[in-house]
Amino acid sequence: MLALPLVQALTGLVSSDDSATKGPLAKLLSKALSDRITGIHQLNVDLLYVLIVLHLAAVALAFALREIIERQLARGHAP
Repeated sequence: MLALPLVQALTGLVSSDDSATKGPLAKLLSKALSDRITGIHQLNVDLLYVLIVLHLAAVALAFALREIIERQLARGHAP
């Protein structure tokens, strides 16, 4: 789960959208490689959105089931 933001940051350094936005290291790579990494960067955005929605759904479900999240976090496990 923590790998996705790292991938997003690292691929953003070398990605380019062929118009106004270029990563600071995009000029160091060939156009073909930069385009491939840009594709990974764009796919990763979608994966991050899915992960955020799943996380929010899990929090909403926990509140809907009236679980006391703070107590569980303090104990380290669910009762």
